Amino acid sequence: MDEAEDASAIDHGGKGRARDALLHACADTSERADLPGAPSERALTIDEVLDLAGFGRFQLRLQAISGLGYMADTAELLFVTFLLPEFARLWPHLTRAQLALVPALSALGTLVAAPLWGVASDVFGRRVVFLGSMGLMAFAGLASAAAPAFWPFVAARVLVGAGLGGALAVDFVVFVEYVPARQRGVSTMLITLWGVAGVLYVGATARLLLPTLGWRCYCASAALPSCALLLARFWVAESPRFLLLRGRADEAARVLRAVAATNGRSAALPVRLTLAPLPPPPALGELLRTLLRAPHARPLLLLSCVWCGLSCAYAGFTFWLPTFLAAKSVRGLDVYETFLLMTAAEVPGLLLATAAIDRVGRRGVLSATLIGCALALAAFSAASSHAALVRCSSASYFAVVGSWATLYTLTPESFPTPVRATAAGITRMCACVGTALAAPLGSALLGVGASAPLVAYAAMLGACALLVLAVPSETRLRPLSDGAPTARASLARVGEAEGGHLADRQAVDGAARGAAARSEADSADRAMPPSPALAARVDA
Repeated sequence: MDEAEDASAIDHGGKGRARDALLHACADTSERADLPGAPSERALTIDEVLDLAGFGRFQLRLQAISGLGYMADTAELLFVTFLLPEFARLWPHLTRAQLALVPALSALGTLVAAPLWGVASDVFGRRVVFLGSMGLMAFAGLASAAAPAFWPFVAARVLVGAGLGGALAVDFVVFVEYVPARQRGVSTMLITLWGVAGVLYVGATARLLLPTLGWRCYCASAALPSCALLLARFWVAESPRFLLLRGRADEAARVLRAVAATNGRSAALPVRLTLAPLPPPPALGELLRTLLRAPHARPLLLLSCVWCGLSCAYAGFTFWLPTFLAAKSVRGLDVYETFLLMTAAEVPGLLLATAAIDRVGRRGVLSATLIGCALALAAFSAASSHAALVRCSSASYFAVVGSWATLYTLTPESFPTPVRATAAGITRMCACVGTALAAPLGSALLGVGASAPLVAYAAMLGACALLVLAVPSETRLRPLSDGAPTARASLARVGEAEGGHLADRQAVDGAARGAAARSEADSADRAMPPSPALAARVDA
């Protein structure tokens, strides 16, 4: 049992665990007292401080903000699908290639901006990117609604794509850094449920606004979630992990106390909470080199390939779905009805994946959902009846939503705080590459046969499932890595201040008395060299 477990046992355990923890703390304190300059206080990791602060109103509020951000991202991604036919009617002189530049250049903006936003988040802080990316999306979204012609509209959509790259890269990073390990998996997975709301929002506004108020009002409606979220995000403070990494320990402690206060858990924290700062993070030029060296290079490569493959298969199947359905020549099959059923199937699929995320683990859920989606696409390629096509297409979305949610959870968990956002930005860039390849790959394979793209997408998802199994570490219920040494919160002298936690005072006073007794009893053995275990604890 290490010092972190001692603190957890004292605060939460039964009488037996607390007694054992105190005995161990006493022994550890006496051993450290034998060495010059050794600290006498117990220490807690930052994840243990979050455990004491609890999962409550603060995290639920942040989850709602992150979820609305994911909804806004989904809305900005999908609304062009409904807008391009309207542009083709309004401006008949535009060619198909020119219309295709709208999503293509927007995706290019995301591809270029995502890693830059990630680096900025690791260098300047999560909050500046959290606000800046959404601010850019809101401004550019409204600018696209006011664009006087087609090409200014395209330029505005490039800026929207750039903002989208930051939002998708950093939003999940901010959330996971505030959530205790035990609740992190389930709560992060549920954020993607807001994507379904984004799809429904875009579809509903397209049906209501495009025929009546025109495309400008429709563009403005797509930007409204971003505008509202920009105001809400001012409430979110800087990540305490980033503050601690930058040596701003007092600010980090204040943020953690605010989290506990919002959750109604202020009394659970020590009266005097001090955070020991980490060594300085890598310089700007070292960020990429750090990621490209062991132990981060392997998970970065594997997860980047999975992001690319999943994005290509998902975007390809969705983009070519009307073509696939038309090739089946099934009467009475409506594309919009099928897409609505597919979207509805995402809800139970996500709930099932969420229920398994902490039981099976991230890698197990991700590989299983990827294989499930691959099998559904393979079955779709062989289906010929109306019912079979609807079932197979719905099954593909039932599975793939679990893949997306798990990948959004696993990626920030797999990298330490100094490079977490940079890694997320790189993987998001790879996802853009996969999305860009989806349409031309499907077009080329359709020349081979109507089912050829489906078989290729299924094989791609199967390969991604194998890559997931090669990811070196399972992050289920594990504390986030803050680099070495681990970020620690010290239980410094617990004073007699009014409102102090009685259990903390009794525990520390008891540990001090036990340390003194142990020190006197072992005075004859002081000349003996310290054990390797003691040396390791002192070095830590």
